[in-house]
Amino acid sequence: MEFTNEISNSLRVTKDELINTILEKVYDIRKELNLNHCDINIVNIELKDINSSSGDNDKNNKNCYLTIYAHTRSDKSSLIGPGGWVIGKLREELKELIDKNLIIIVEDYGDKIINNEKKEKALNYLLNIGLNKGDNIAVLVQCEYDISIIDYLKNYYTVYALSFEAGTFVLPYKNKNIIKDYLISNKIPHKFISCKLDKSILSLLSDEFPCDLACNSLINYAVEECKNKNIKYFINNHGKNKYDKKYNIRIINFLELHPFKKSSFKNYLSCPLMIQSCKKNKNTKIKLINKVVSDTYDGLMEPTGSSEKIMKILNL
Repeated sequence: MEFTNEISNSLRVTKDELINTILEKVYDIRKELNLNHCDINIVNIELKDINSSSGDNDKNNKNCYLTIYAHTRSDKSSLIGPGGWVIGKLREELKELIDKNLIIIVEDYGDKIINNEKKEKALNYLLNIGLNKGDNIAVLVQCEYDISIIDYLKNYYTVYALSFEAGTFVLPYKNKNIIKDYLISNKIPHKFISCKLDKSILSLLSDEFPCDLACNSLINYAVEECKNKNIKYFINNHGKNKYDKKYNIRIINFLELHPFKKSSFKNYLSCPLMIQSCKKNKNTKIKLINKVVSDTYDGLMEPTGSSEKIMKILNL
């Protein structure tokens, strides 16, 4: 099977050939690091390239995500290596083949099967409330979580994307451009809704999870747009509840239905509101760290990734 997406002009290898190349390099790297030899079984790999900024054709600004599915957790640990050294060196080695900013994700294939079952359960929930495949839905696209989820939902529904434009502190130019780039490249209709946050909400942004607070305070703008477009379902992944209804518009938090594994959230965007909240309020840092720890215990984050995340939060 040949890769059809053009990751690189020089990448003209089959999937099996690339798997073999990865294994050869991993064995060499483990030997170089004086690690014990072990047989590693890679079940599958996936490649996906994403532009990291709108209108920029510089190859250095194009991210390529390589997901490696290991047969067992032991295989996964061997691929990653102590402290992530093996996978880090593999990334450098594969730059000869892939001429973009390579990001490697290693997954346990068993987790992928369980994850697919969870997705089916979430889709069945939507079916049971009347949302059929191909139906029109509106999706709030405000942060990195939203892009990953709309990337999934567009395979099942006719998607209309909405974003709240309530100042650059809510939607910075960089984030707006990344959203536009993704939606245009995927031919998804979209609207940036001009709106204003109430002053009483602005004063609370440093005391709460700011993204969720800001998005939920602006929900009426999205509901009105749904009514104008005759769309009956609105996906808001920042909502407090799994399911809500407002003016006959069904509001659904898809992350509550199906908590995605955090490695599936492509690191497209940063949240300036959350950064400022963490800098100003110690309680926000504590809440965010507790969430990372909880996600790790629930298997939604890898221990290595969660420790890096916690260090970044502490350094804000």
